[in-house]
Amino acid sequence: MDRNGSGESESNRPPEWDLKEYEPLRAIVASQIAELARKLVVVKRMEEVPRWEGRKKSGQLNPATLYRARIDTKLFRRKLPQLENIADHAFSLLVDTSGSMAEQGRMYNAKLSAIILAEVLGKLSIPYELIGFDDTPTFLKKFEEPLTPKNKKLLAGMRADNGTNLDRACEATKIGRQARKTKVVVIISDGGVSRYNWYEEKFAEWKKHNIKVLGIGINSGEEIAELCGEENSKNINDPNELPRVFIDLLTQILKQR
Repeated sequence: MDRNGSGESESNRPPEWDLKEYEPLRAIVASQIAELARKLVVVKRMEEVPRWEGRKKSGQLNPATLYRARIDTKLFRRKLPQLENIADHAFSLLVDTSGSMAEQGRMYNAKLSAIILAEVLGKLSIPYELIGFDDTPTFLKKFEEPLTPKNKKLLAGMRADNGTNLDRACEATKIGRQARKTKVVVIISDGGVSRYNWYEEKFAEWKKHNIKVLGIGINSGEEIAELCGEENSKNINDPNELPRVFIDLLTQILKQR
């Protein structure tokens, strides 16, 4: 008998079994949702402000440095490229639900991380899809859908089981069909995959179409960096770290051309 006295184990329940599971999970990360939303608004404002690099020998004269004219020749500044517009992005969130995610609380932390990202992207009207993957991919939310009660039940009901087949999730994503300037695939995983060469080729192909890959490792050690690259991945052990980590990764790709 399970903890609810129903006689049915959690592992045997369908993904949407617990109608009341999502809101308690959301409440746990409510402060992280608010924090990430605030940080993304700041990033959006940064995109609208001209960026300059100072202490140059040529360029536009910087009035703030004129007082050094007698002792310094680096009185000029040059305008840096603007950050890409976050509002012109689309996101595909791929969440690992394979058996290895059952260890060390990984599935729980991955679920909370997915809830944070889904809530914030939806709040800011940034298009996204959400796919869980083990042996096969499962669409938890499609691009054209809002985050409905049904989607929330599927998200909250994710369970770690079976093998890992990120290949199929990469093939299933509809990110390439989105009419946005930049498309971002976010892989939330412990990084325990095989065939790294296949992913290297796939990610290189995506890059040609301005599809970028970010990795958020869940207690993954170095595996997520091996999969997604050191510059485009970070490891977290607690969802409290997600707002800072996601902003760091996002700011990095916003600077990329």
